[in-house]
Amino acid sequence: MPADVVLAMQVREKLAATRRNLGDVAVIVDAGHVHLRGRVPSYRLRQVAIENARRVSGVRQVVDELRVDDA
Repeated sequence: MPADVVLAMQVREKLAATRRNLGDVAVIVDAGHVHLRGRVPSYRLRQVAIENARRVSGVRQVVDELRVDDA
């Protein structure tokens, strides 16, 4: 399996392990650069997603493309 595919799986698992509402976050990886896309319910969960993605070994950079759905 290509490294980016494995890294994307690891980031998704890390986000799922938070047991928070992060299931709708899309994870796209290109050469170790992780793009997080989608909507999250709060600014706190946005930060949680970014921090958890950064903690995965092999992540070179996290690109935050998340939108907060605070309606």
